[in-house]
Amino acid sequence: MLPGDAGPAGIAVASGDGQRGEAGTPLRDSIVVRVTDAQGRGVPSMPIVFGLNTALSGGDLVPDTSLTNDEGLAGVRWVLGAEVGQQSVDASVVGQSLSVRFNAIARAPSATAITPESGDAQSAAAGTALAQPLVVRVTDDSGNPVGGVTVRWEASSGSVSPAETTTDSDGRAAAVRMLGTSVGEQTARASSGVLAGSPVTFTHTAVPGTAASLVLISGNDQSAAPGAELAEPLRVRLVDVDGNGIAGRAVSWVAASGGSAAPESSDTDSDGYAITRWTLGPSAGSNTLSAVVSGVGIVEFTAIAVADGPGLADHLVFVIQPPESVEKGRRIAPPVTVAIVDRDGIPVANSGIEIRLSTTPGRDRLRQNQSERTVNGIAIFDDLEIKEEGTYRLIAEARGGVELGVAESRTFEVRGGREDDD
Repeated sequence: MLPGDAGPAGIAVASGDGQRGEAGTPLRDSIVVRVTDAQGRGVPSMPIVFGLNTALSGGDLVPDTSLTNDEGLAGVRWVLGAEVGQQSVDASVVGQSLSVRFNAIARAPSATAITPESGDAQSAAAGTALAQPLVVRVTDDSGNPVGGVTVRWEASSGSVSPAETTTDSDGRAAAVRMLGTSVGEQTARASSGVLAGSPVTFTHTAVPGTAASLVLISGNDQSAAPGAELAEPLRVRLVDVDGNGIAGRAVSWVAASGGSAAPESSDTDSDGYAITRWTLGPSAGSNTLSAVVSGVGIVEFTAIAVADGPGLADHLVFVIQPPESVEKGRRIAPPVTVAIVDRDGIPVANSGIEIRLSTTPGRDRLRQNQSERTVNGIAIFDDLEIKEEGTYRLIAEARGGVELGVAESRTFEVRGGREDDD
């Protein structure tokens, strides 16, 4: 053997090159080099340094230095970095200009689980977007984030946008939640195939929005003796633009004609309802009461005070006249109302009397209900329309052989409106 023949002359890959594995995980096999002398024999006890060719998050070599054995072999375990694609390691003989490179392909890790990260348990007005997005995270068996995974979103009410997202490099996917228009609990779900934890369910609460209108629910068009309390309470509901009840707002009850409300102010309940009782004024005739919510609106109730011991039915009167101007083909509001009264003008509580309306001039100009039967002496025409433009008065008369004469309304104008359906 010549001098120097026993020293290291070369280094080569022995095994472990060209492997494939999941990013962020150890390769299945160690990477091994062989150091040889000039005669191709293994050189023992040579220190070999292994180094990552590119610094990658999560990449590691265990250990990073190894001594060759009697056959000149030395190896380490290679933990791939988190980046997907080709990665490299250089192995060098310490103190020698001898090195060799190993290459491996890192593939995307396999997703195994999906979990909620943020956006649960929020609340907002019905029909509006939540303040924070819904976020889920997809991970592998080791809890490492997995990018490029499709997540699909759906909602029990309202919407989630976009309906499909892809996880980023941190394994996160996010979407914006728009609540449905009904108040109460609503849910949204994020799903991704057969991943553990799929679907992820988010629960939210839709609360009423801003008060938009006050609605008459019941208690209108009753009758009782002067000074008496009506049989049914008055009931209104305060709602938002989607019809959801607004709780905790004050409703003021303002009675005219000497009557009174008890209570005069009441708060809407959890569903937006408020009620009061109405005692009529001391005189016979029409009474009105207004329900008022400041900044929102007014609802008006009408009732008739029927005097005790009225005389015989004598004639008809218009207790609610047509407006001074109405639109052709549109329902007349408030409804025209006709009452039976005695000779002193006191309402008489006769029921079942047919009252027929016509127009002058032109008795056939009415559309919809031209006849109504009285209830407690009152006939309400709540679906009345005039077919043609012009200046008119309404004529009311009893039918069926009942002699109550003829009543005429005030004069009113019918202006152009929607076309006749005839």
